[in-house]
Parts: sequence; C-alpha cells; structure tokens
Amino acid sequence: MLETSVTIILPYRKTTTFGVTAKKDDHTKDEAADPDYQHAHEGYDPHAWLDPGNGKVWPDQIAAVLSDLNPENQINYVATAVEGKAEIDQVVCDIEVVLASIWEKPFIVFHDAYQYFEIYFNLPAVGAISLSDGHDPSPARFAEIRKATQKTD
Repeated sequence: MLETSVTIILPYRKTTTFGVTAKKDDHTKDEAADPDYQHAHEGYDPHAWLDPGNGKVWPDQIAAVLSDLNPENQINYVATAVEGKAEIDQVVCDIEVVLASIWEKPFIVFHDAYQYFEIYFNLPAVGAISLSDGHDPSPARFAEIRKATQKTD
C-alpha cells in the first residue's frame, strides 16, 4: 500500500528529538558527540497505517484490485470498504475524545514509530529513546531527550 499514489508517506526522522523541539532535518547538534546520532534509515517510514487518512483510502484501493480479480463479488468488496471507512471514522472520534485531556502535553516514545499518528492528531511528541534502527540508546541520547523535554516545561 505504500506504493499507491494516494498513500501519504513520510521520510524517516533523522534525529532523536523532534516535534515541538526540533526540525525534522535539524543537523545542528554535535553528531560526533553522540555515537547514537546517525542516519539510521534512508527512504520512508513504513508505519503509514497509523495515519487514519491512509487507512481510509486503502479500502477503496483494495476493493478495486479485488473487483478486477473477482468481478462477481465487486458489491461485497465495495460494501466492505465503505464499512471499514466508517469504522475508521468512529475510531478517530474515539481517539480524539481520549486525547482531549492531554492534547497539549509533550511526551516521548520509546521507539520512533508513531509519527504518522502524531502528525494526524497534532500530538506534541518531543523525541524517541530509540531510533527505528533498534540500536540501544547511549547516555548522550538520554541527555538529548532530557534536554528536549525540559524545553517544553
């Protein structure tokens, strides 16, 4: 689904601090001082299913392909796509209700896998302890995350 033209795709983040405290491509930190700071991935973040917008366009894409392969069941495929999109709308509403009381509170994540969700719901994530490459965080990484969270107080 990442290869369809309707999918919103985001590049991997290249720093452990982001969101409200760092620009996506902020290269001002001393990369040599932190061995964990590296461009862990090239290309795009594959966690695109965490964007409900993607989740709402994919059922139509899937229904179209299945309908081409099995035209006699097209009505079922289209109906399932419509139902799925309605369920996503309901889940988005439910999530917005849950997030309402904490919307403005900055937070950190352990693993940088949630940017699609963060962007869709406008959440103020400030950093990740672990980059998507799975390397263990260093003391320098913890110091950087701590500094980022202190900027938001």
